[in-house]
Amino acid sequence: MVYEIRRGGGILVALAAVGVMLAGCGAILHAALDPIADRLRERDQTFMVSVSYEIAARRMLGILRDRPPEGPRPSQKLGVLLGPSVLQQGVDPALLTKEMGGAYRWSNLRLPAQTEDNRRFAEWMYASGLRPDALVLVTNAGIQISDLDTQAEAVWYDPRILFDHLAHGKWELARADLIEITMIPWRYAFPYRGHVFTAVDRTLYATKLAMCSGRKSPFAALYRPEPDPYVEPFPVGPPRDDLSDRFILGFIGRKGWFDASRYRTDTRNYRQLVELFQIAHAHGTRTFLVLVPESTPYRERMPANSADPILRGFPRDLGAAAPLVFDYRKLLSEREFADVNHPNHDGRIVETRRLARDLRSALGLESAPAANGR
Repeated sequence: MVYEIRRGGGILVALAAVGVMLAGCGAILHAALDPIADRLRERDQTFMVSVSYEIAARRMLGILRDRPPEGPRPSQKLGVLLGPSVLQQGVDPALLTKEMGGAYRWSNLRLPAQTEDNRRFAEWMYASGLRPDALVLVTNAGIQISDLDTQAEAVWYDPRILFDHLAHGKWELARADLIEITMIPWRYAFPYRGHVFTAVDRTLYATKLAMCSGRKSPFAALYRPEPDPYVEPFPVGPPRDDLSDRFILGFIGRKGWFDASRYRTDTRNYRQLVELFQIAHAHGTRTFLVLVPESTPYRERMPANSADPILRGFPRDLGAAAPLVFDYRKLLSEREFADVNHPNHDGRIVETRRLARDLRSALGLESAPAANGR
């Protein structure tokens, strides 16, 4: 009996020692990663989805396959579109090519919704030898806000979200909620995990892309060139409903997009956007920026000054390198949205045709067939 008690006590002491050691390691990591967090993106945390990198890299390599830098320059000019999911759902590159009369061939190089990712990709794109004639950044005004994914770094989970999903019979979402709740201990133990995963994703991506971009590299299979980098299938999702709209608006609110005080020209994200357009301009690329359509509930929540840094700051700070801005925030009707933040298929056609019309005018292609729609 005494032996069992001593043995049990020994186990408890060992477990306590391990706990203290882990806590100490956690404290050291917390202290060590804090300055790294500030350097990465001014505490801009994101749970980086590396699949976006994969898509953009494969499409870029597909274009390089068709247009090798050492080969003759094709007569058909190249246009690239950068942006997150609002680009994927909002612009059809094949339709854009057709509506512009084929003078430009367009490809969607879809990326995460962070300014640093788009700027870095622009650097890698030009370093690979790709020289687009035109570049269009398709985005929300909220791209200027640094805390783009605070939920990924949050420690606690709001149980009301789970109850709401259960009450409305959203079983798959409820299952995802339960998985989310199991992450709470991990979040307490390692609150800066987003920094590490983001850094790892970017490092691996940059390394792989550098290897793949070399024509004689044996590592090209790390990224297989996209067979047709000039198409972007429309993602079919569930019908729009109030629950999903409330969830998206709540998520955007947690990002800080509805805070008028954060739309300034002295932020890191604004500087990243400025640098992106400076890089493109230095390589002779015509640049444009599309402020994507906003639904009425979304637009009513966005601050009136949300586009001011883009509309007023860019001309002042970039001069000749400033992109031409197409403001489509009021372009679509409510029936042309798949949810509160993304166009449906009809809205995509309207937005693409409007962009084709505006690009034709800006690029001096008025002889091309006229675009339909608004």
